[in-house]
Amino acid sequence: MTVPRELRYHRDVLGVDETRVLLAVVACQQERGRSTVRDVCERAGYRSTASVHAALVRLRDAGLVTWRDGKMGTLRPAVRPVGFAVQPAARS
Repeated sequence: MTVPRELRYHRDVLGVDETRVLLAVVACQQERGRSTVRDVCERAGYRSTASVHAALVRLRDAGLVTWRDGKMGTLRPAVRPVGFAVQPAARS
């Protein structure tokens, strides 16, 4: 999995778990407009909310997600998705 260019600055804090969780938060936000830890667990393919919560705390410490403590549905990505197009290679 390739980390989007905006996140490469944070590559020292983005492990596999953090990357999967961050991408799940962004996807949930785009689909539903809100995210919960359980939504992210389901989207990222985790069974344990504790594992996802630990990754979310690391992402919050890195400034990549935000939420209001004790309030459901307030989990938000602090990054925005960026689309890109793949161009076919020119034939010689």
